[in-house]
Amino acid sequence: MVHSRNHGLVAFGCDDGSMPVAAFNAPSRRIPDTFVLDVMSVSDTDNALTALAFRPAQDDGEPASVRHINLLSGALSDTIIDGSTDVDSLEVSADGDCFMASRSDGSTPTHYAITAHDLRPKRDIAEALNAPPSIRVEVTGNEASSVGHLSLGSSRCVIDAQGRIALLLTRLRPLGPEGVESTLELHVAGAEPKRLYQGHTQWRLLWRKTRDRIALIDGRTGHLGLIDLSKDQPTLQWVDQEGHWIDYDPLDGSGVVLRRAGAHMDLSAEKIGQLVRVRCVTNTVNPACRDEEVISPQATQVYPSGIGVSGAGIVLQYTEVTESPGSILYTPRLRWLF
Repeated sequence: MVHSRNHGLVAFGCDDGSMPVAAFNAPSRRIPDTFVLDVMSVSDTDNALTALAFRPAQDDGEPASVRHINLLSGALSDTIIDGSTDVDSLEVSADGDCFMASRSDGSTPTHYAITAHDLRPKRDIAEALNAPPSIRVEVTGNEASSVGHLSLGSSRCVIDAQGRIALLLTRLRPLGPEGVESTLELHVAGAEPKRLYQGHTQWRLLWRKTRDRIALIDGRTGHLGLIDLSKDQPTLQWVDQEGHWIDYDPLDGSGVVLRRAGAHMDLSAEKIGQLVRVRCVTNTVNPACRDEEVISPQATQVYPSGIGVSGAGIVLQYTEVTESPGSILYTPRLRWLF
């Protein structure tokens, strides 16, 4: 669920409600009764490591709340949020300056919205949630569903070059048998939406970011795009690198790419290829990358797992494929790279 290079630990969420914590050079421990399967924010500093999780209001009258989990001490605390009965999920930006809320109206099942809220200077989430939002956009249920899933989200709250709250929002338009058309829009209060990218695919907007850069991975092509937020009009630039991108950290330019090895490797419907760690120099007109390490010569079913801030590395889950005369061995792997 959460990993921290700063504190040398990784925490997992379990179905029984507990959270095991494995640390470097220290005994493993378990935080009981967290009952969290996903987090909406991670704050990682020299002195603290805190994860936040949102619990929506319940039909029995239980109010919405934010659960604070201190991963160093194991302490738990809850902040009750009065009102906000229409909020389904929350997601705080990587820099902690803003957050998104996914909202739905129980009396109108087709009515959904995403709102963006300012947390500067360090406002309380409950206070900000019940105040008028900086941005409100009407969306579909599918468009709202990625809010609160940090590793899979397709919309993010960010701060633009002028210091304004902005919403990078993915619109989805079903095309029947042809699939879906996705459009990445930039929303700023008081301005018309700006289209940054459109394609017949779905993508991930990575949660980790720098002050002026956020990364996008196209799910169909595997291409990596960098959205430059330092300009008055943000732009999307593609990185020229062969292979299907799995993850990327805009802070240090590190990433992981899966490269297919040819037709003879088509052992299943899943992509099988060489899993490679790369590093990029991205502060140039044409971003360039170089290979650093082969993680696995033959891998498939590769995806990132869990959340860490920029510089915390990446936890990968994949299956390593080993061929021998007359047999093929599939070995599950869970690996933390930094």
